[in-house]
Amino acid sequence: MALKIKKKKKERSNSLNIFLNKNVKLVKYGFFIAVVVLLLLFLVQPKYVQVKQTQSTMFQDQSSELAGFKEYIQSLEELQTVMVNYQKTYGQNIAKLSELLPTEPQVPNLMAQLEALVQASGFSVTSLNFTESSALNAKAAPAENGTAQATEGSVLALPELDPSVHDLRIAMVIGGGDYFNFKTLLANLEKHLRIIDVSAIAFSGASEETSINLTLNTYYYRPDNL
Repeated sequence: MALKIKKKKKERSNSLNIFLNKNVKLVKYGFFIAVVVLLLLFLVQPKYVQVKQTQSTMFQDQSSELAGFKEYIQSLEELQTVMVNYQKTYGQNIAKLSELLPTEPQVPNLMAQLEALVQASGFSVTSLNFTESSALNAKAAPAENGTAQATEGSVLALPELDPSVHDLRIAMVIGGGDYFNFKTLLANLEKHLRIIDVSAIAFSGASEETSINLTLNTYYYRPDNL
């Protein structure tokens, strides 16, 4: 009985050897495939997982950077809008300031503006003279002989100004209007864009043909170093 078992084992061993000898290439391929699979499982797969995780992290970082860049661009656009609006407003304010306090006397323009303003108020201009003065606090000169002075307080003291602000004195004689026209004229002078101060008022002539002598002061800005 034992001999039969040994004989069967030997036959099986021989059959296995014969199979291996016949299929040695197949066995080699199978072994190679098994090794490759093991390498993939224990070496390549962890690296692949690590690479995927790195790519995911990089993608998230790039997405965050892109979002930050878009936010930065939006902030720049908003800042540009603010700057454009500021420059527009600043330019308008500078233009108004230039008319309010110009850097030159601009006598021809001022003469035309005053004549138009006087005519719009119901008067006509009889005389109009301009004199540059450095004495900003000087009072109006005495009226000529035969000229009736206005009531007390018609000569107004001018405030002290910065040395860079120069005074342009205007002696203007007007006629043809009445009391209400005169109130309109004073209101129009007050509303004039360029600063105009009434420093003296005097009346002359008969009641029906009264002339009004006005001493006005306007200003322009010219720094001493210019």
